[in-house]
Amino acid sequence: METFLNQEVQCDCMRVVINKKLMLSMFASFFVILFLGIVFGATVLNAPVASGNYSGTLTINLTVDSNGANNMTNVTCYYNSTGGAATTFLTEILNDSLYDTEFANTTISLSSLSDASTYNISCAIYNSTTLNNTLSAASITFDSTAPNVSTFYNTIDGGSYNGLTILNVSVNDSVMGIDSVYFNITNSSGTQVNFTKASGSVYFNATLSTSTFVDGIYNVTVYANDTQLNNLNNTEIITITLDNTAPVVTLTATTTQSTSLTLAATITDSGVTTCTVDRSGASISGSVVTESSLSCSTAYPYVVTCTDAAGNIGSSASTSFTTSSCGGSAPSNGWTSSNTITTASVTDGSSRLLRKNQRTQFTFDGTSHYIGVKDIDGEVVTIEIASDPVEYDFNVGDERKFDLNDDDVYDLYVKLNSITSGVANVFIKIIEETDSYEDVVGVDDNAGEVVDGTSGGDDPGILGDIVKDGKFSWVAWTALVIIIIAVVALVWFAKGKNVAVKKKR
Repeated sequence: METFLNQEVQCDCMRVVINKKLMLSMFASFFVILFLGIVFGATVLNAPVASGNYSGTLTINLTVDSNGANNMTNVTCYYNSTGGAATTFLTEILNDSLYDTEFANTTISLSSLSDASTYNISCAIYNSTTLNNTLSAASITFDSTAPNVSTFYNTIDGGSYNGLTILNVSVNDSVMGIDSVYFNITNSSGTQVNFTKASGSVYFNATLSTSTFVDGIYNVTVYANDTQLNNLNNTEIITITLDNTAPVVTLTATTTQSTSLTLAATITDSGVTTCTVDRSGASISGSVVTESSLSCSTAYPYVVTCTDAAGNIGSSASTSFTTSSCGGSAPSNGWTSSNTITTASVTDGSSRLLRKNQRTQFTFDGTSHYIGVKDIDGEVVTIEIASDPVEYDFNVGDERKFDLNDDDVYDLYVKLNSITSGVANVFIKIIEETDSYEDVVGVDDNAGEVVDGTSGGDDPGILGDIVKDGKFSWVAWTALVIIIIAVVALVWFAKGKNVAVKKKR
C-alpha cells in the first residue's frame, strides 16, 4: 500500500515537472514570435488600396520592416494609367528619422493626372541605394472631374411657363457614373423655395407644378454628383418666369366715325405676345383695333383675346361700339357740323374755314382730337381744342401751341389767319416743340390747303375758291379780269351800235 502511494506521488511530481517545462517552452516560443514580429515586422502598403477611388489628392502611406538592421531610408513610387507595370515617377518619400518605419505623404495632387478607369501604383523601398522591397496596388480609380451637365431641353433661359412644367437635362460622367441629380430653385432674392431630386439615367427630369409658386422670376440650378467621390457640378443655371395668371383685357373707343371705329385694348399682363379680334373685318396691331367700311349709327360688338408668353389666355368681355351718326344729323355737344382732316394734311399744315359751332376732327398719336369755333364776336374768335377741352380767344394773327398728350412737348400749332363775313380762317399744324409760346420757327401759316368747313364737309366751296387765308385767290383775280374784259367789250359793242344808228339818221 505504501509502495503504491509513493509511486503515485512520484508520478504527480513528474507531471508537474513536465507541465513546467511545457509552460517554459510556450513562453519561450511566444517571446520568440513577439521578437520576430517586432524585429522582422511585415512591410505593408496602407494607402492607396487596391480598387480604391480617389479625387483631388492621393495619400501614400507605408509601414516597412522594422528590423533596425535594414534601416530603410527612402521610398520611391511610380504609376501607370494604362493598367500595366508602374514606370512613371510619382513621388519620393524620405525617412525623417533614423530607423523610422512609417513613410507617409498626403500632399500628392491628382490635378496633373488624367482621369482614367484604372491606375496601378508601385512603391520601391530602399536602404540607401539597395532595394529592399516592392509593394503595389492595382485598379485604382482617379476622378477629379465633376459630371458633365448639358443645357436644359424643355425649358429655356428667359422663358415663361405655367401649369405642369418638365425640367430636363442630360448628365453623364465617363469615369464614376452619376450618383444623383437635383434641381435647386431659388426666387429672385436668392432664397431657396424648392429642391427636387430628378429621375433618370442619362436624361434626368422632374415635373414642376407652377401653381405652387407665386408668379415671378426664379433661378433653376442643376446639382449633379458623381458616384462615391461627390464631384459636384452646379454651374448650369437658367432664369425662368412662372406665370399662372391670364391677361385681363378691356376695350375703349378712341375714334368713332360714321363708317369706321378705332379701339384701344388695355392689357394688364406685360408679357403678352399675341392678340386677336373676333370680327373678320377688323384688324389688330399691338393693342389698337381698327375696322372700316361700317354703317353709320350702327353698334358693333368686339372681343379681343390675348395670349401671354407663358401660354395663359385672356379675353375681353363682348363690348359694343357705335359708329357716329349718318350725314345730316347734328353732332353732339352743341356743334352744328363736323368734318375730318387727314393726318397728312394736319401734319403738313392746313387752313380750315369754320363758322360758329363748327369743328374739325384730326388724329394724333392714335387719338381723335377736335378744333372748333365756339363763338365769333366781331374781331374775336373763341376756339376750343379737345379731347380735353380748352378754350382761348383769338384775335386775327394770334397763335398758340398745345400739348395734346401731356408729355411736356407741344404737339399742335394754331393761328387765326382772318375773319371774313362770320367765317374764321384757322391754320393748324402738328409740331414737336418744347419751348415757350413763341412764333414757331419754320411754320408757314399760309402753306397747305384751305378747306371750307362751313358746309360740314371737306369741299372748300365758292368762298374757299375766292378767299385763301383772308386774301383773294388766283381764281378771284382771274374772274375779276374776265369780268372787266366782258364789261369793256359790252361798252364797246354798245357804243358802236349807237354810232351806227346815228349814221342811218
